[in-house]
Amino acid sequence: MAPRKKGRGKATGAKFEKLRKKGRIAVQVPAGARGPIGENERLFKERVTYLVRHFIDVHYKSWSEVPKQDKEEIYARILGDFELDWHRHEDQACIKARMAYSFRSIKYHLHKLYKSYATKEKAMAHPPEEVAMPIWEKCCDLWETEAYKRISQRNTINRKKMLVNHTSGSKSLLCSRMEKERMKTLYADRDPTQTSREIAEEVFREVMGSKCGYMRGLGNSVIPIPSPSSRSYLVTQLTQEVERYKSELKISEEKYDTLQNNVTTLMFQLASYHEKIDLLWSERNSQENSQDETLP
Repeated sequence: MAPRKKGRGKATGAKFEKLRKKGRIAVQVPAGARGPIGENERLFKERVTYLVRHFIDVHYKSWSEVPKQDKEEIYARILGDFELDWHRHEDQACIKARMAYSFRSIKYHLHKLYKSYATKEKAMAHPPEEVAMPIWEKCCDLWETEAYKRISQRNTINRKKMLVNHTSGSKSLLCSRMEKERMKTLYADRDPTQTSREIAEEVFREVMGSKCGYMRGLGNSVIPIPSPSSRSYLVTQLTQEVERYKSELKISEEKYDTLQNNVTTLMFQLASYHEKIDLLWSERNSQENSQDETLP
């Protein structure tokens, strides 16, 4: 077996525990859907997977064979953790669908681990940490049956026939569609003509959210806008403010110089007017004196 690559490690559920202390966690399931959306979508999926992994025996052939009482225990735990209504069709379908998916996903990864060993005996000698030895032995026995091998081979062939692969990562197609609809609504509200690229990019960033060092939805080739709480964002903001004040100072100085030139021009004009007025008064007085001299 090849050595395991160093990764992020197992999820500790720290975010879930933090939110759970404040009460039941809000989860939104749209009408006509059986998948969650919103900011707690991933948290819901991780919690359901955790509950299935730790409280459901995975040696059963399929999810339909898991005892009803085992499923009901998980139902109760999920309803206690999240704001979901069991009597609402969409909420109930969401819980059941996610539990079934988590069960299949766990079985898939365990089967993948089993096939990494050369023989059944070697695989049975190395059970995963999260699976008890008796359960692991039952799983190994199941995977060695001819019926299971035929199903596995058939599924592998069908998988290779897939023409379009899911490329949005852990985000569901439902969430991608809801994000697209929200973008359209916000864009139409903020720019009725829908011609402004800047508004379109602003709406895109608002809906997709921010992530340190990465522009969601645009790949690694696009330089991301820094987060408001990051040091680089503060430096950028301060630099922009300095440049703005410099520009305003330059404009004010130009206005001052213009006003000063205007004042100087007005002073010259005023002096000229005074000279003309003095000249006119002088001429007037001369005329009056001449008139007085000519009288008998």
